[in-house]
Amino acid sequence: MYSSKFSSNVFYKNLNIQSDFQLSLKTKKFLSTIPLEQKIAQLLLVNIEGKNNFVPIRDFKEGGKNGILPGGYLLFSFNLSPTPESLNSFLTQVEQAHLRCSSFLPLFSVDCEGGKVNRLGIYQEQKLPSQEYISSHLNSSEAQKLYSESSELMNKCGLDLNFAPVVEVKNKFNEKFLSERSYGSFENTVKYSVIQISEAKKNNCLNVIKHFPGNSQDDPHAMVSVLDVSKTFFEQELLAPFNEVIKIKPHGVLISHVIIPSIDNEPACFSKKIVTEYLKEKLKFTGIVYSDDIYMKALTQDSSLENVALAASKAFKAGVNVIMSSEKKYLSLVYKIADYCTQDFDLLQNIEESVFKLTKEKYKLSKVFFN
Repeated sequence: MYSSKFSSNVFYKNLNIQSDFQLSLKTKKFLSTIPLEQKIAQLLLVNIEGKNNFVPIRDFKEGGKNGILPGGYLLFSFNLSPTPESLNSFLTQVEQAHLRCSSFLPLFSVDCEGGKVNRLGIYQEQKLPSQEYISSHLNSSEAQKLYSESSELMNKCGLDLNFAPVVEVKNKFNEKFLSERSYGSFENTVKYSVIQISEAKKNNCLNVIKHFPGNSQDDPHAMVSVLDVSKTFFEQELLAPFNEVIKIKPHGVLISHVIIPSIDNEPACFSKKIVTEYLKEKLKFTGIVYSDDIYMKALTQDSSLENVALAASKAFKAGVNVIMSSEKKYLSLVYKIADYCTQDFDLLQNIEESVFKLTKEKYKLSKVFFN
């Protein structure tokens, strides 16, 4: 693939010479030439058509004429080619299509937690077990081996991001929804999350930990999710595992759609208090902040363009950097958000800050080429 992950190792060594200040100057200069619509598109992580041969959808064809292409893709089971090699070939086709229209390459992501949520299971002779199983049955060395093999497979497939691990301690408020997706106790959650992320880094793969700050028993895919806990429980119990795991600098954090009335009456991804004040300021997270799927019923029962664009705008203003969308179409959403920016300076400023942060990260990963 054009974006050889091995080249990122060389770049990170060069960062010792090329200061962050110099990179910031280069990034600002580059982005000053990029239209707003291109910037907004970079902040969308969408689904993709196909699995063997890339056939651009209408939005890609139309958007590509002006360089308005998604910043990344989330792959589902129906996107997975028969073999890791064929998937890599498919993603290379996607990269080539981007390069013909843009200076940006997309990030390719997948959910590979293990157990029931394991998109790459079709390629694994020994399926990656659930987080619950791993923490209950495997010691540190055994977990390291499994997570090393899993990240090696991601690399072989040409994937960049894994939306895992789930960094939520299982408790009476979330056990029905999370089930096997949690490592269980606080100690195990921190221990095995750190192992998974550390092994992925060795193989040049990135992790987006989730779902900050937590979940309730309600399935956000289908309904509004409310977690009725005290502010003390929120700060001392829910935030605790994230606070520890963030210290090893995962690439990203995914924000849930849960409402915690003791903190804010808005869903977490709309809450500036949760995203900015708690995650960024109190927990000092400096990486990329992702929303969960913007089309989930927890946010809106009406998935009209206006409602989805409004939801994305509220997430941006809360401090989210990248919007996840399970839909393939994206162009109308880009234009609608750009239209909102003409009347909302705070929204525009948050988008500019987000694309600046993401572009710097992409440069480190050889995913953007400055002119």
